[in-house]
Amino acid sequence: MNLKSLFRGAQDIRPENVSVADVPELAAVRFCIANVVQAREALAIIEAEKEAATAELNERMEKHGTAQSRLADRIKQLAQDNELPDRPIAEMEEVNRFALHVSIRRERVSACEARRKEAAAALDARIREVEEAWAVLGKAISENLLEDYRAAVLALRDAHSKYLALGDHFSKKWNSSLWPFFNRKLAILDPKSTKDGERVLLIDPRFVHLPERWPNCAREVLASIDDLRSEIETAKRGTN
Repeated sequence: MNLKSLFRGAQDIRPENVSVADVPELAAVRFCIANVVQAREALAIIEAEKEAATAELNERMEKHGTAQSRLADRIKQLAQDNELPDRPIAEMEEVNRFALHVSIRRERVSACEARRKEAAAALDARIREVEEAWAVLGKAISENLLEDYRAAVLALRDAHSKYLALGDHFSKKWNSSLWPFFNRKLAILDPKSTKDGERVLLIDPRFVHLPERWPNCAREVLASIDDLRSEIETAKRGTN
């Protein structure tokens, strides 16, 4: 079942002519899902950049450590030879160069982490928005279904009243037990169908809370809602 069919007026339009834009609440959910996916993709790009920057930092730190070891060996050698160089030695320049590289790479990692936190916060915000849009959609569908239900009840009430009115003229020819009056349990009998000699309840209060006893149309609605929920959860989790 297409969720758009749950909104009043949609049944008057051929399905191929009904766009998501015709149902603002559903369009909002789709829009928010796209925003969550986009925000997660943006976060993934930044996380990849940070991972690469961290790898480069580790590489430079390793080279810096190696250079420090060479410098320490050279200093020991100079001490043994009792030499005091007047100019910077190559090993010292190498240590300074890698120390600068480490500082630059560390700053890049910090910048990436700041961007990652900002992107993660944006993703959380988009997820909150899709959850809010989801709640609005549920409220809108519920309101439309309640309106449909009310209209159906009023139509049944009118039909029943007309039947009772006709009964004044045809009560001797009709079996009035086929159309019992409404009761507090909202059990509505089917006036035409029987099963094993018993009247069939169109609305049976004993089974109203049992999904396995719901009509196919209710199951189709539930399946459509479950499919859309699966799309949010997938967007929230992301794909590996």
